Amino acid sequence: MTTRQRQTEQPTTADEYEADQLKEWTTYVARVPIDYYGVRAYNVGDPVPASAVGDDPAAGRWVLPDLVDEQATAYEDSATVNQPEAPTVDPNTVGAPLVSSPSPIVTTEG
Repeated sequence: MTTRQRQTEQPTTADEYEADQLKEWTTYVARVPIDYYGVRAYNVGDPVPASAVGDDPAAGRWVLPDLVDEQATAYEDSATVNQPEAPTVDPNTVGAPLVSSPSPIVTTEG
């Protein structure tokens, strides 16, 4: 059963959808690293979808409640989500390569 199947009432407007997504992704954060079948799913501080928290894997609730913290400020301590800002690029010093071929293209007529 997927998250969408569990919901009884679907949002009808963009604002309702956004509010549902905000609630889904800002309720829980990972307390410890959480793996799913041996693959890292959530790092410490990463938001965990509310629909995945519970103790019923058959219903899609595979993240045990003691692995997450209830918190309204998801992303705060996340090493995954809070990436450092990209460096400022000076357009005067960056340019596209001159050509992609090692030698110039020569055309002949005739």
